[in-house]
Amino acid sequence: MTNTTETACNEHTKICECIGFQLSNCTDCKALLNTFKPTQNKLDLLKHQKRTLKDDQRQSQKEIENLNQTIQKRREKIQETQRAIESMKHDLNVLQSKCKDEVIQVEEIQKSKETVKRELEELNQHLFEEAGRMVSVERIEQDQIRHANQDLEQALERAQNDCQNVFEQLSRLKGQMKRGSHPKQDAYCRAQLDILVTHGFICPLQTEPDTLALIGLGDFLQLASQTPLGKLHSLKYMKCCLREDIEPCLRFGPSPRLTSKKIVDAILVKTCFIEECPEGFVERQSNQKVKEATATLWERFTTNPVFSGCFEYLILMNGPVWIDIAEID
Repeated sequence: MTNTTETACNEHTKICECIGFQLSNCTDCKALLNTFKPTQNKLDLLKHQKRTLKDDQRQSQKEIENLNQTIQKRREKIQETQRAIESMKHDLNVLQSKCKDEVIQVEEIQKSKETVKRELEELNQHLFEEAGRMVSVERIEQDQIRHANQDLEQALERAQNDCQNVFEQLSRLKGQMKRGSHPKQDAYCRAQLDILVTHGFICPLQTEPDTLALIGLGDFLQLASQTPLGKLHSLKYMKCCLREDIEPCLRFGPSPRLTSKKIVDAILVKTCFIEECPEGFVERQSNQKVKEATATLWERFTTNPVFSGCFEYLILMNGPVWIDIAEID
């Protein structure tokens, strides 16, 4: 329609002579204008509607963009909310597991508490029973100690009586020693006194310092570090000790099969060996000692020539045959 109108106007422009005048005054154009006026109004209306639609379109486009932005923000918020929900679910699961563990621990603690309570009750009961038992045992031990103390007091009294008898016998022995003049007999008595002291019989003997013996001991201490071990027995002090202290202890009766000199020589050359006696020997000697226990100390010293020392060993002298110490005499 627009092309047709323009063609008509062009044709009218060519033939119309009212160019330059107002169209309302032109009869030809006025009729044409009246003919196309509804169309022009419709065109204007359509243009107006087009502009309105474009404005609406732009407005709708803006709203769509705003809505898209809003949707994007809402989606991001939804994602954040989902992540928060997942985190909360995970925390809830962890909390539930911890709660379960705590419940289990509380149950175990409760069981342990009950167990400890029962054990404490049993322990208290055992302690009371043990205390009662200990009191009973203590009473029994006190009674035993009291009886043992009484027995010891009686034994001490008997020992004191025995010691008094020994002291009297020693006094008589001292008198015999003072009256004796033979040096070998004095050494023999001295050895017997040493044996008494060794076995626990304490005799209150009056002693005096021996100046010569002290001087000899000093000389021995000075020469001992300079003398070889093999020649140590040749010193004056060692000879005196051998003669007065050692040889009397090695005399087994008046006529022994083995002299003390041979034993000393064997000790010096390291050929003397001593070992424990075989089984049965101790019982024989103990029976012999029981038989001899009825004799007094003075009778044992005067009538029994056997050495009153330890008989529980054997001695080997320069050969393969062992000799019983108790059978040397």
